[in-house]
Amino acid sequence: MEICYMDFNGQYQELQRLYPGIRLDLSDIPGTNCYCDDMAKDEIRKRMEGVGEEVTLHFLDSGNYHYLTLLWLERIREPFHLIMMDHHPDCKEAAFGGITSCGGWVKEALASLPNLKTVYMGGVDPELLQELEPLPENIVVFDIDKPLTELIEAQEGPFYISLDKDVMSEEFARTDWSQGRVTCETVQKRIAEVFSTKNVIGVDICGEKKENPSEEDRRLNEATNQILLQQLRELSET
Repeated sequence: MEICYMDFNGQYQELQRLYPGIRLDLSDIPGTNCYCDDMAKDEIRKRMEGVGEEVTLHFLDSGNYHYLTLLWLERIREPFHLIMMDHHPDCKEAAFGGITSCGGWVKEALASLPNLKTVYMGGVDPELLQELEPLPENIVVFDIDKPLTELIEAQEGPFYISLDKDVMSEEFARTDWSQGRVTCETVQKRIAEVFSTKNVIGVDICGEKKENPSEEDRRLNEATNQILLQQLRELSET
């Protein structure tokens, strides 16, 4: 499994030393924090052009940049499904003239990507889900603490997995957003179930701490990233 590090804040230096991959330095692009304007989006796409299809694991930096998933999904040329594990549904109505955002990229993806057939959401705050009701048919909420296999096994086509570490408790990750209560082990179980059941064509991980991270924050996130990365490498080789 080849890796792409999308670097806004210098978060991945140690991880990249241990697990070399392609580094996209995006730190010089204005208009990217939480919202991504059209000029910034075009520049990011341009820098992604050199990343081949064999690069299937993408680290996206802070959850402020979770909208980068949308840019990876744009490149998929066949019908597919998305598994998202996140404490937030990221389905807000677009603001500021429809600008892409970390809080609304899922809604934008469903509206703009005809190949995206279903979004499966796990670990989302129930109160935030209530704000979306009634949910559209192409959004399926699953209990992240229960096996996922039966829910997805009948679906045809490949799957893409997007993980925001804010779905985990602060014992396993430190992020810039409100966090859930999920363990890293639970996330690993759900990931393994998707790999064992379906063809996984891509994975991304965000949830680094952008705002004033302490050394403890960095070490904890680094450790969790390494656990997830090692698991994904092993799953992709079986």
